[in-house]
Amino acid sequence: MKQVNILRIIDANFNRVREAIRVVEDILRFSETSAQLTSKLREIRHFLTSSYIKHFGFSAIVFRNVRKDPGKNNAPHPALDVRQIMIRNFLRAEEGLRCIEECSRIAKPSSTESWQKLRFAIYQIEQQALIEIPDRTIHTPFLAVYAAETMVELIHKTAIKLETKKTFIMIIPPAAERTDNFVRTLRRLRKIDERTILLVQDRPDIALAAGIDGVHLEYGSISACDARRILPGKIIGITLKKNQKLRISEEKTVNYIACEDISKIKQLLTKRRKNIKLYAAAILNSCREIEKAIRSGIDGAIIKPNAGRKMKINEICKIVENFYGKET
Repeated sequence: MKQVNILRIIDANFNRVREAIRVVEDILRFSETSAQLTSKLREIRHFLTSSYIKHFGFSAIVFRNVRKDPGKNNAPHPALDVRQIMIRNFLRAEEGLRCIEECSRIAKPSSTESWQKLRFAIYQIEQQALIEIPDRTIHTPFLAVYAAETMVELIHKTAIKLETKKTFIMIIPPAAERTDNFVRTLRRLRKIDERTILLVQDRPDIALAAGIDGVHLEYGSISACDARRILPGKIIGITLKKNQKLRISEEKTVNYIACEDISKIKQLLTKRRKNIKLYAAAILNSCREIEKAIRSGIDGAIIKPNAGRKMKINEICKIVENFYGKET
């Protein structure tokens, strides 16, 4: 075997790890998904740099050879979305740290344990990020519709005709029919239209089986924390009653909250701007109410046919058309 320069390998992987952590850190920072994870990554990045300087100083950098580096002309890998880039850079950081760890056994054995601890810290943050951050993005302002079994097809046909950058969500209560038939219905809807976010009401097990985007939980159903264990990386929304408080565990678990009380939603929005990263939606049933709510700064609206009065399906479809016909 040709002689290998261990310090050159360490330097290359230090750059790889630091760059990968920064990519993930900025994705989390600018998507405003988790300030806590962003802060942890920043601490790890700074500790990585200080540890590298402490153990190797500039002794490894002098062996850097950018001009003859065999990997500098590698073609970049394509990416379908930001989440894929995030996952790829988590893996890149972990691989790089393992390489530094192994090479340090020869170059600086006293430092090996610190690289191992950093690697496991990255593993933990990766797990948290993939569990807490959904693989679908909610763009605001968004509109959601409770679509009973008899309404699903017509509302869905209305939605898929619309060209919009906003998010449309369908919340579908579990059908009275057999569960396997309902799962097949949800799978068919997902194949027809991948833009619409499909959530099932109160049944994360059905959402998991159907491979849809998540669950919307009504008051008194399964807890958000239990739903998150079943649906890592999926969207979880909850309905709050007028006098119900948002628990700290829910602040870290759910992606949006909904309430019929507009004043309560505004209070939650004020709190969110201080320390919570989640969306707030008002449960409404008219175009005028929806437009007023969006102008006031609320992130979205949910049409619930039994909220205050019964609504006909053509009225719901008209609200959907009006909402998405006015791009902001």
